[in-house]
Amino acid sequence: STSVRRPAAGARLSGTAVLDAEATDYFRVTKVEFLLTDESHHSTIIAIASPSIVGWIAEWKTATVTNGTYTLHSVAFDGTGTSDQSTGVTITINN
Repeated sequence: STSVRRPAAGARLSGTAVLDAEATDYFRVTKVEFLLTDESHHSTIIAIASPSIVGWIAEWKTATVTNGTYTLHSVAFDGTGTSDQSTGVTITINN
């Protein structure tokens, strides 16, 4: 399973944002991606996280998308190829 830990729901982001996800699995988690969905439900991978002692961390330059409201998800993958997507966190980009 996976969940977005940072940013918090309702966050307003600009510049470079730090993304943090928690991911656990019976098998070893091998990758975590951050997925951004816009109001038209188009999804884009915006970052691939690296494991750390505090979770799966990535930096994202918010200027890669237009200002607006989005839903951010984390997607965790394990060694067997299984993936799980988190519940969405609503964020606003305001560059």
